[in-house]
Amino acid sequence: MDVAPVPTAHERGFGLIEVLITIAIVSIAFVALLSAMGTMIVAGAQHRELTRTEALARNAAEYVKSSVIYTDCAMSYTLTGLPIADPSQYTAAVTSVKVWNGADPAVFTPSVPGCSDTGVQQVTVTVARTGGVSQAVTVVKREA
Repeated sequence: MDVAPVPTAHERGFGLIEVLITIAIVSIAFVALLSAMGTMIVAGAQHRELTRTEALARNAAEYVKSSVIYTDCAMSYTLTGLPIADPSQYTAAVTSVKVWNGADPAVFTPSVPGCSDTGVQQVTVTVARTGGVSQAVTVVKREA
């Protein structure tokens, strides 16, 4: 009867414990990578929403600056005619109007009826996404 030779230490394969430990380490690494990818997807969506809201706020501020007629001592401006891509999700409003007092350096004070308007106003426009982020942009509006 022939007896199989006993393998030496350098000829042996991997044992069950070694294979299970390797599978556990690879599984942990895989879960970590999937978690990181999920975080990147969520962060990308949030960044996209923030960027879109900021772009809409800048567009609204430029609209106020160039398309709305200057009003002395204005308390607010209406954004009638402002094109918003999705008005069901985004709202835009003028949240602050301040007038320049003519000082150097420039100091802007809140606009009130009958104020001393020098023809320069600081207007803040805020765009908000329903249930999401909001962005405010401030521009200087000059009397034409």
